[in-house]
Amino acid sequence: MSGWTAGGDCLYASYLKCDAAGMIIDLTIEQKTLGGPLPNSIGDLIKLTRLLLVNNDLTGSIPASITRLTNLVDLDINANAFTGSLPASIGNLASLTHLAFHTTQLSGSIPTSIGNLTNVAYIGFTNNQMTGTIPSTIGAMTSLQIIQFLVNSISGSIPNSISSLSRLWYLGLTLTKLNGTLPSSLGKLLNLQTAYLDRNELSGPILPSLGDLTRLKDLFLSSNRMEGSIPASLGSLTNLLYLSVSPCDYQVINLLMSGKEENYPARAKGGLFQTRGFVQMRLFKIGHFGRFFVTTPGI
Repeated sequence: MSGWTAGGDCLYASYLKCDAAGMIIDLTIEQKTLGGPLPNSIGDLIKLTRLLLVNNDLTGSIPASITRLTNLVDLDINANAFTGSLPASIGNLASLTHLAFHTTQLSGSIPTSIGNLTNVAYIGFTNNQMTGTIPSTIGAMTSLQIIQFLVNSISGSIPNSISSLSRLWYLGLTLTKLNGTLPSSLGKLLNLQTAYLDRNELSGPILPSLGDLTRLKDLFLSSNRMEGSIPASLGSLTNLLYLSVSPCDYQVINLLMSGKEENYPARAKGGLFQTRGFVQMRLFKIGHFGRFFVTTPGI
């Protein structure tokens, strides 16, 4: 890839698209075509709007020069063998709407400058070795709809600033090392449909304010250190299809749910959990062995 610069020949290269002036605006190379490091000269493609280098064998660090591509809308370099951390100046890419670095062996922390990416709707760093905390500046990314930080070594707590992400409908934080209690601000994410918070080190109670998330379909809290009662307010979640709370410190001894408008109680440690609201629920995972209880009318 060395020597690629703006103004490259687009006539015969199917992986390039250029504008009328011959400037490269789209570079898409996939499926094990590339190897070696990404050259610093990538930063010379100043008209680039889309950079897609998925499933290759690229190595080395992501050059800081990539943050000179201020016209980029889509940056996707999943499934490579990069090392090192994200450039601290990643926030310079203010035109981005899609940012994905899944399965790239990246380490280091999430730069605080991501707060400048106010147009990003999708951000994903799944299956890496990233550390540090989720920066509070994530709350400035007000266009976010999907967060995928699953399978990393991110620690600390979920920042309260997440409450500003009013468009967020998918929150994926499974298998990180998040700790602390759930922030009360989670109850303000009124568009949230899927929350994967399982297999972490979260503690404290399940928040009653989660009952305000009436669009929620999937709530996974299993394999944490949470304790207390399953709040009755979750009975307001009439769209909920999947709820997993094991092996948190909950012991439900009776689970009876159906599509009928009946009130079946399920007793949990510390309180009584009413299941009436879950008229669409089909699956409830609970207990220290991760057993699935499938609801059947007439039980």
